[in-house]
Amino acid sequence: MTETFYRLCKECKAPNEATAKECSQCHTSMPAKAIIFLSYSHKDKKYAEHLLTHLSALKRSEQVEVWYDKDIDAGRGWVQQIDDNLLTADVILLLISAAFLASDYCYSKEADHALQRYKEKNACVIPVLVRPVDWDDTPFHYIQAVPRGGKPVQSWADEDAALLNIVQEIKNAITNRYGIAPKKPSI
Repeated sequence: MTETFYRLCKECKAPNEATAKECSQCHTSMPAKAIIFLSYSHKDKKYAEHLLTHLSALKRSEQVEVWYDKDIDAGRGWVQQIDDNLLTADVILLLISAAFLASDYCYSKEADHALQRYKEKNACVIPVLVRPVDWDDTPFHYIQAVPRGGKPVQSWADEDAALLNIVQEIKNAITNRYGIAPKKPSI
C-alpha cells in the first residue's frame, strides 16, 4: 500500500495530494517545482553554500526552488519570512552538526516545525549530516539521513562526491513523492 503525501497551497495553506496540479480549495495552480527550505546553523554556512551550488542542476531543470535565510527581503521581518517559507516548503533540509543541535532557533523552532509537518505528511524532511555529531537522541534521528551510510560531508575525502550523493537522494525524493521530473533542456 502506498502512502499518501500532501503539499500545502501557498495561497490558502490547504493540504493537497502531493501530485495535484491545482489546489482543491482555492483552485490556485500548485507550483510546478518542489520548494526546498534550507535550515542550517550560520556556523555551517560553507556547507549550505556548497549544497546550494550542487543543487544548481535541479534548479536549472526547473525541478526545485530553494529558499534559505539569505533570501529575506530588506525591511521585512526575518521571523515571519522564515515561518512563511517553512510552512509551505515541500522539502525541508536540516543540515545536522553540533552547531545545529546547539542552536535554539534551528533545533527548537525550525526542526520542531519541520517534524510536525513531516508527521502530517505534508513535507519531506531530510537530515543532511554535514559534520560529525551524536544526534541519536534527537527527535528526528529516525528519518533517513543523507549522505547514505551516515558519514557526514566533512568526513568524506571528496566533499563533491558527498554532495552529489545528497543531491541524488533529494532528486529521488522529489520525483518519487511529487512526481516532478526535470524539464527537457532546449538548446
